[in-house]
Amino acid sequence: MLFGFVLQASCADAEPGIKAYESTAFRLRTRGGSADEIVQVCNRGLALNPKSKGLLWERANAYLLLNEREKALIDLNNAIKFYPTNPGFYNMRATVLHMQKQDDEALKDYSKTIDLQPWASNYESRGEFYMDRKEYAKALKDYNSAVDALKKANISDRGLVEGAHACRAKLYEKLNRQDDAIADYTIAIYTDPIWKAGLEAKQISADQLAAMKKQSGMRGELLRRAKAYEKKGDFKNALRDIDLYLRVKPSIVEARLERMHVLRSMGDYKKALEECTGLIKDDPGRPDLYYQRAKIFEKLGDSKSAKHDIARAEEIEREMSASQ
Repeated sequence: MLFGFVLQASCADAEPGIKAYESTAFRLRTRGGSADEIVQVCNRGLALNPKSKGLLWERANAYLLLNEREKALIDLNNAIKFYPTNPGFYNMRATVLHMQKQDDEALKDYSKTIDLQPWASNYESRGEFYMDRKEYAKALKDYNSAVDALKKANISDRGLVEGAHACRAKLYEKLNRQDDAIADYTIAIYTDPIWKAGLEAKQISADQLAAMKKQSGMRGELLRRAKAYEKKGDFKNALRDIDLYLRVKPSIVEARLERMHVLRSMGDYKKALEECTGLIKDDPGRPDLYYQRAKIFEKLGDSKSAKHDIARAEEIEREMSASQ
């Protein structure tokens, strides 16, 4: 796991010796080096120059990966003392403070980040903070500000636009504003021209499907849009999105479960039974799948099979408890 903070610093700002240490720490982080290795490199570099922006950032990030939050806070406090106008350090410190349940201080840092740099990503960070606290009205205000910031700056970067609309869509789902969620998920998906062409096609060609498989980053938004369709009772469109998702990535269990739920909601119990049976065949040790299939058997009037599945689910649960 990497912490996605933005730092306004570059190795070019550093003196030659420090530049080498910063470059090494960066390479370790981006090429699979361990957090311990990064800390060691940063220690040597910071012994030469304790004010190195890059090394303070890298070591704080490494400490977070090691779950050594207090050490990360020491580095971030020093960094902010040395560079009080750098928004990246405030944003990282806000996240650490929130982890430490020091939310009043975290909020100050998130807000300071926005004051220094009113970027969409910084509004999203504070929006996620409010989401975590279930302050949904404040979260929505920040997510709206993120979308507006991109529009005002005329920014069309695919990743930024997708992220801003996907964040807001998740909140709309929680607020049961499914039409708004669907609209935002659609914008997020359509930032990818390959997926936009595929979704708008009456029939997806083999070449289009192959391209969508290669450019599969939009699968998550597509499945979330399907769930939003299901919540509003639009099962036809929900099933369409799930089926496309499974054509791109047929082995994803979450999508197959969602397909089963939609089919059951539509009253197509035979197809729901087929889907659930397939899931059990692939993973026979999951008791929840047997409970799900029992419900489907009950809808089909097969109480004997339903009781058998419930008994099997309970047996698996006892086995799991005994093995713990």
